[in-house]
Amino acid sequence: RGDGSSAADDGNVIRDLALAFLRAPAEAPKIIDDRPRSRPFAMLWRVEKDGRTSWVGGTAHFFCHSFEPSFRRLFREVDHVLFEGPLDEGFMADVDRAGRTPLPGATPILDMLEEAEICRLERVVRGPEGILARALGLESARKVDVRWFLANARPWCAFFSLWTAFLERQGWRESVDMEAWRVAHAMGKNVVGMESLEEQLDSLGSLPPERVVRFFRACGGWKALSRQNMRAYLAGDLEGMMGSSAEFPTRTEYVISRRDQRFRERMRPYLEEGRCAVFVGSAHMINLRHMLMEDGFSVRQAPFGLLPALRLRLRRFRQSGEDVAW
Repeated sequence: RGDGSSAADDGNVIRDLALAFLRAPAEAPKIIDDRPRSRPFAMLWRVEKDGRTSWVGGTAHFFCHSFEPSFRRLFREVDHVLFEGPLDEGFMADVDRAGRTPLPGATPILDMLEEAEICRLERVVRGPEGILARALGLESARKVDVRWFLANARPWCAFFSLWTAFLERQGWRESVDMEAWRVAHAMGKNVVGMESLEEQLDSLGSLPPERVVRFFRACGGWKALSRQNMRAYLAGDLEGMMGSSAEFPTRTEYVISRRDQRFRERMRPYLEEGRCAVFVGSAHMINLRHMLMEDGFSVRQAPFGLLPALRLRLRRFRQSGEDVAW
């Protein structure tokens, strides 16, 4: 061949073309609106004691919808808004810097995976690539160096970085925590982080590398997992959400249970004062509901929106045949 190409090149082009047509949307092109769709916030519990009312919300650190209208409505009823930790740029930069700094003597995640597993993970995280994929707008603009994170980042940072990159490619560019943090500041509320940088890094550092490796090996099921997680979260179905995400590396006894007790102690004075909203990762609500009831609070799920409220009542009926407290 005189053009410098080969039969292998032709095979790659044919493969890219086939993938491009298989992945191309069937509907006609339409104007893209980058603004996330707003939905009612359903993962919310009303907490009361001695006539004083507060709220505790379960968050999704990465998501595809906005809840800003619900947050604005909620924050009109509160003076204090609490989060797991600070979410300002400086704090997040410190977390990212620590995650990208490998621990001396630690075995890289890269060495725990076979080459075929790494290649499959790259395809899932980065998506379609090549000339035709790029021409058809199927290639992601943000190229994540998968092997760099596997070779250099701490296990928790590799997990968050690659999982986030995959979700962004699915259109998940929101964070429930970050949106609530921004709205609370814009509305002039007293915003409090319950954990220090050192405490958060200690929790993240406890993730067993083997759990991260298992999650990466199961990357073929990430799309179905994210969709199932999204449906449960929008419905305020905490048990359903935990059932679909128990495989996440962060679902460990140390990360969840020990932090539950810490959050319980630090949110309690604000809850007893009332007019407070607390946001923690949804997995923490499994135990925190019971802990707060032990502390004398009444706890009842109180989602915004008619449809989430109807779904909640239906779940209660299916579970017990009657309307229950939560």
